[in-house]
Amino acid sequence: MATELDVRHELWRRGELSWKLDSLQQRIRDQSQETDESLTLSSRQIGKSFEALVEALEFCIRHPGSIVRVLAPTLKQAGEIIEDNLARIIEDAPPGLVRPKKSAYRWQVGRSSLRIGALERQYVDANRGGNAKLIICEEGGFVSSDDYRYAYESVLGPQLMRSKGRIKHVTTPSEDEGHYIHTEILPKCELAGAVWRYTIDDSPSVTPEMRAHAVKLAGGEHTDGWKREYLAQIIRSIETVIIPSFDKARHVVKAALPAHRHWTLVLDAGGSRDLHAAVLLYFDYERAKAVAYRAAKWDQGTNTRQIVRDLKALEESLGLCLWGGDRKTQEPREKIQRWADAPPQLLIDIAQDEKYPISLPPKDDRDAAINMVDVAFARDAMEVDESCAHLIQSLVYGRWNKQRTDFERTKALGHWDSGMALVYAHRVLDRTNPFPHITEIDTDRQVRITRPEKHGGEAQMAAIVSGMSPRVRWKR
Repeated sequence: MATELDVRHELWRRGELSWKLDSLQQRIRDQSQETDESLTLSSRQIGKSFEALVEALEFCIRHPGSIVRVLAPTLKQAGEIIEDNLARIIEDAPPGLVRPKKSAYRWQVGRSSLRIGALERQYVDANRGGNAKLIICEEGGFVSSDDYRYAYESVLGPQLMRSKGRIKHVTTPSEDEGHYIHTEILPKCELAGAVWRYTIDDSPSVTPEMRAHAVKLAGGEHTDGWKREYLAQIIRSIETVIIPSFDKARHVVKAALPAHRHWTLVLDAGGSRDLHAAVLLYFDYERAKAVAYRAAKWDQGTNTRQIVRDLKALEESLGLCLWGGDRKTQEPREKIQRWADAPPQLLIDIAQDEKYPISLPPKDDRDAAINMVDVAFARDAMEVDESCAHLIQSLVYGRWNKQRTDFERTKALGHWDSGMALVYAHRVLDRTNPFPHITEIDTDRQVRITRPEKHGGEAQMAAIVSGMSPRVRWKR
């Protein structure tokens, strides 16, 4: 009869170690299986290092001939991972399945190699060589932003090019809100739907007594330390965030188009250095809210003709204008104005070559225009449709540079191009009444409206006017 140890040995040989993880650790492991890159922001003391090693061992066994790396912030912490976690995990492994190599930081796992190292700059170059198929960076928020950037871009990233492997970032948020993980890794993974956040309350292994002790150590649940270390929140400073009043929970909606609206489209052309971004807004006249309904971005150097084609396709998909082949635009079905922050000659070329009339927006007093957008969000006078992913990221993560003279450039957000497109759009937004105007009420209380076909037809006009007063009748 097979003993319990025999059963465990068989599970080890299959690379099935789920039984060593609690339910939260299993979720951390499983959720990233189908993504090339993922980020998990998590509370402290939920066993991230333990989970990382279990996942690494499973991968080694299931994918013979692989190189798997687990990296801690410092070499000392890498040693502690081995001493505190690895030895405990492998104590019931079949003899010879997991064997230490000559280096204290390398282990042979079946036919694969498990390599444990450090992220800090003075030691990270030791992680060069080989084409790793899985890299787990654990608590990267506790090395400097520059060290993490170097580790990611110069040492770890190149290893994944040939292997087409995966990289996982699992960390508590950094005290540095401008950390590379926050400004580059997070926006990129968020666009891919590969960001997860877990608090201390998600862990089944944390008892009420342990939680109460953690609250005491953090100085209370109101402190930034508690929110960052145990609720996995990135603490945003109003001094550095460009639009501090923006709140995803309040301002991101599934926008419903009102019956009548005017459209404003703004393009921020980034040239060869920055991203190109566009936003399409309308003003909800009845609710007095500016609504960013659609947004788009293009990489640096994208051909202007392609951008215009994409904008035309957007307009046509919403039924705003009809475009076809090389034909000139037909009369817009709905009122739309177009603006672009671009060289004047480029706007002339777009109008002449692409038959796409577009104007230069006012650009004076940039900071005041930005403040107007911040105030609009603070007053809940602006909303963003949930489809505008890059714009939402720009509003959440866009930051000033240290001198507060310019926006911080990042690969993910460019030069805050989506944000500036919104700023221009808010300034030039058509806020006039989009509802059909009554041009005459005669002595018989009959209403005359010019060109009812532009406002939905006669039946629509009759319905609108009937709501004004039971004594008012519509007359063509």
